[in-house]
Amino acid sequence: SIEKIVYTDGTEEFFSKKKKSPKEFLFKNGFYIDYSVGIAQNISENVTPIGFLPYNYNSRSNFISTNIKLGNKWYFGNKPRWRPGLQVQYIRFGLNFTPYIDNFIQDLFVGPKNFSILNAGMANIFKISDKIGIEANFVGGFNVYSYIDGSGFSEGVSISPEIKLRINHFALGFDYQYIYSLNRTFHNQWNTLSLSLGFKL
Repeated sequence: SIEKIVYTDGTEEFFSKKKKSPKEFLFKNGFYIDYSVGIAQNISENVTPIGFLPYNYNSRSNFISTNIKLGNKWYFGNKPRWRPGLQVQYIRFGLNFTPYIDNFIQDLFVGPKNFSILNAGMANIFKISDKIGIEANFVGGFNVYSYIDGSGFSEGVSISPEIKLRINHFALGFDYQYIYSLNRTFHNQWNTLSLSLGFKL
C-alpha cells in the first residue's frame, strides 16, 4: 500500500495505513463442541398388553443427564447485528443415570442412553458487541434410544431448541431436548433440560 508520495518539487504527502477491521468471531463459521448436564424424565407407555402390565400402562423415571454434542455452524448474509444460518449436529450422545451412588457404576454401562445422529436445523446469532452475542438455535432428526436394562434399541425422533450467551469462542446457555421413540410395544418419551457449556473454533 502507498504510504508516501514525493512530488517533483520535493514536497511529500503522507498517507496513514488503513487499519484492518477486527475479525468477527461471532459470525464465523466453524466446528463446535458442547457439553451439558441437567435433569431428564422418561415416560414409558406400553401400547400392547405385556404379561401383567395393562394396556396404556405408564411409568415415569427421573435421571441426571449428561450430553456431548459435536457439529458445525454456517452463517449467511451481511447484516451487522443478526445472521441466520444452518446448523448440523453430527452426533449428540446422552448418558442418563439415577442420582444414587450405589447405581452410578451400573448406570454407566447399562443405563439408558440416547444417540441423536445427523440432526439439522437453523442457527441464529444476534450481535450485542464485537465479542458478545446471543444464539438461538434449533435442530431435529433421527434418534436411537437404548433400553434401561441394555437389552435393545428403539428408533425415534429428537427435537432440540437452545439459547446461549456467546463470548467469542465460548458459549453458556440452556438446552432442551424432546425425544419420542417409536417402538411397537413401548412408546418412550424423554424430556431433558440442561445447562450447556460450549466452544466453537
